[in-house]
Amino acid sequence: MIEKLSPSSIREFCVDQQSFYKKYVLYIKSPFDSSSALVGKVVHKRLEHLNKKSPTDPLSVLLEQEKSGSMVSYKKGEDDTKLIKKAQNALDAYQEMGETGSPIMVEQKITADVAPYGIEFDLPITCRVDVVKAVDNDIVVVDYKTCEKHNTMASPAYFIQAWLNMLCVEKVLSQRPLKTEFIELKTTKNKDKGKPHYNIVSVPYPTEEEVLVLSELIHRISETCKGRNLLIHGKGIPNPYDSMGGKRSWEEFYQSVITE
Repeated sequence: MIEKLSPSSIREFCVDQQSFYKKYVLYIKSPFDSSSALVGKVVHKRLEHLNKKSPTDPLSVLLEQEKSGSMVSYKKGEDDTKLIKKAQNALDAYQEMGETGSPIMVEQKITADVAPYGIEFDLPITCRVDVVKAVDNDIVVVDYKTCEKHNTMASPAYFIQAWLNMLCVEKVLSQRPLKTEFIELKTTKNKDKGKPHYNIVSVPYPTEEEVLVLSELIHRISETCKGRNLLIHGKGIPNPYDSMGGKRSWEEFYQSVITE
């Protein structure tokens, strides 16, 4: 039985319930890592060291550490040297950006019962926050994303992660975050024509209506995990990914919740 949910487990449930069951009920972890995921892990580890101002290893050593215990699915023509280059490109993009603010929380796992606006969730929420930084009198949640192409706006998957992360941070720090910044760092430099290799997508703290929609999503997942068929009542689960029609799916779900 599911005892808690996270942004990643919610996204997994929305896209592939069988995979969700294996990962979060049976705790069967795939031995395979995609090369893109591996690059992301290396970049996250280096940025964690930078934000903590702690010593760090060369990227080649970090890559070997992250590869330990898993098998990497390389794309055609890829090898470790090319993955290290991609990680360095992303880190160069980070340096190009010049981040502001002072970190007050770095790579922190949080599990909390949250009830924003008095709206209780069916299950506790757990998340791993990359960074929380103080900016003037506010706090901002930061999440790093490595990518080959920037997003022009926040996807439903971004909204879900941002809202849950901010609610957990608020619970721990007793201060409402102003927003979440998704900092997208490109792993490639080709065909950019002088454009920045970083991009920032901001998601503000959720409104009461947005929290209501989020709580309904969690409720439907919880009920489905208990074996209840909500589809016979016309209550489905939205897909959060733009590449799979997620924007329209999310909008339809959102409207159905607020008009009930």
